[in-house]
Amino acid sequence: MYKHIFFDLDHTLWDFERASAETLVELFSHFDIEKQYPTVQFDQFLQAYIPINYALWDKYSAGKIDQKTLRHERFRLTLAQLNIGATSSFIDQMASFYLENCPLKPYTRPFAHELLQYLTQEGYALHILTNGFPEVQHIKLESARLTHFFDYIITSAEAQAQKPHKAIFEYALRRTGAQVKQSLMIGDSWEADIVGAQNVQMDHVFYNPEQIPHNRPVHQEVACLSHLISSL
Repeated sequence: MYKHIFFDLDHTLWDFERASAETLVELFSHFDIEKQYPTVQFDQFLQAYIPINYALWDKYSAGKIDQKTLRHERFRLTLAQLNIGATSSFIDQMASFYLENCPLKPYTRPFAHELLQYLTQEGYALHILTNGFPEVQHIKLESARLTHFFDYIITSAEAQAQKPHKAIFEYALRRTGAQVKQSLMIGDSWEADIVGAQNVQMDHVFYNPEQIPHNRPVHQEVACLSHLISSL
């Protein structure tokens, strides 16, 4: 039935949480934050950073801020919440350190390689469809040894539209030569991946590893990527 399968990257195939947390540990040490501010522990830094980062990504996805603002503000706001005064130059150094190191992490979600290997053997055309920054998404794929599985790596910057907007899905279909009825979207974000697929009437799989309860209609839902092996 399906010929083309579109995957989200962050949180779906590439283990963003693990990579980000490890990079933030390295950043915290590299900039001697604990030595300069003894009252600030890493756990406090991480607990402040995570919700700020997610909130800014929501704004970015909604087109309210640009990439440069997101990259800078997530660290400025984190430091401000911890009552750490920092120059704009220092914050930019932190942002650069994070962006240079995080994409190099090789971590993938459980059974990502096994699923992609299976789908490749079955003859599916596989593609990435991501809202992530194009200059780092390719590095993540290389670091995690995922690049060779995919025919097309389509970013929101290339499509000039972000998931869940119809425009990026329509662009992806044109770019890959895929028909919507022969295509499947797999992703972890209800708002971006699933709503986006529904907007163009594309079948979809909601990857929900935390098994967060919801009453939303989905074509298919899995808690582990292994559940898709042999079922597609």
